[in-house]
Amino acid sequence: MKNESGYITALAIMMTLIILSVIAYNVKLLSSEQLFLQERKAWIQSDLYLQMGREDLVDKIKNEGIREGESGTFIYQDGKMQYETIKFSDEVYIFRLEVILNESGRATGFLYYNYVKKEVVKWTVV
Repeated sequence: MKNESGYITALAIMMTLIILSVIAYNVKLLSSEQLFLQERKAWIQSDLYLQMGREDLVDKIKNEGIREGESGTFIYQDGKMQYETIKFSDEVYIFRLEVILNESGRATGFLYYNYVKKEVVKWTVV
């Protein structure tokens, strides 16, 4: 009977260590998933604001026209979008758009716009 109590104590310690290792693994996994979700949220949000900025910029171009070397900023609720104008050819201008979010996240895009035809030629997100 004396030996049985020692056996139970060792078994209890092993079970405790196994349970603690499973809990530690699950905590690490949860932390990793939370980090992944935060990064995805920042990526989606920066892409959304880049699209909104592109639409606002195209509307501004159609209403006010284009000047070479022009730059500006659109302010949004969670960040801002800055742009600058580069003349690519007689008809085509390149707009470099950069979104900077308040929390975290950045995105850059290039908009190729044909001023004569009043249309977007190419849209690239970097």
